[in-house]
Amino acid sequence: MSNKGKVLSILGIGLIVCAVTWVAFLVGYTNEQKDTLDYVALTFVLIAEVVLFSGLILILHYQDKMSKVLVTGGLISTLLLYWAGATIISLLSKTLFENNMGGFVTTQVFLCAVAAIILISLSVFASSMKVKDNRIINSGVILQESENRLFLLKTDTQYDDFAECLNKLYEELKFSDKTMSLASKEQEINTNIIELCHELKTNKNNISKQEIDAKVNDIILLIKGRNMSVKQAKQGGF
Repeated sequence: MSNKGKVLSILGIGLIVCAVTWVAFLVGYTNEQKDTLDYVALTFVLIAEVVLFSGLILILHYQDKMSKVLVTGGLISTLLLYWAGATIISLLSKTLFENNMGGFVTTQVFLCAVAAIILISLSVFASSMKVKDNRIINSGVILQESENRLFLLKTDTQYDDFAECLNKLYEELKFSDKTMSLASKEQEINTNIIELCHELKTNKNNISKQEIDAKVNDIILLIKGRNMSVKQAKQGGF
């Protein structure tokens, strides 16, 4: 189902729920006279329903910009809990608050404020997590491209004279830490590997093993430097 279809479905369900709430309130199960507290309670239930379904629509609209784990486990759960809490408090308003209108309103406003704070915090965190995830994915793509180049190079029999150092470089890159992105360093590593590949392919017969060893060692130092930076960044994150 397209996003437009999902939005229409959520909107339709929301309207049905609100309509049922109105009917249940107006018709009800008793003929007791409605007082001000009843109408205020109804207002908070309707607010909670609007918040729930509006929130679901907004989540659907911005889901690609947020971490899915936090969206499903945090934002949606918070919306449902707020709706359930506001509804239960409203249903029990006569029992819990009797004629204490101020206490009822304060409780509902407090619940709404807590839900809003949690939702805003989770939204910001979910967005930042998505950005971080995208960086890691991009990092993995760059390093994987470099790894693939080295694999093709080291398995090519015409470069057997350099196989040992190429394999050493390949192993160093293969087992490097890819759980965090340091774009500038990864791009530098990738650029150096591209230059190494180009050098071997275009100048294989005129370049010595010592020169290739030196270039390989320089790239290995870059990889180790990146690994150290990743380690330090992780330690700084705790």
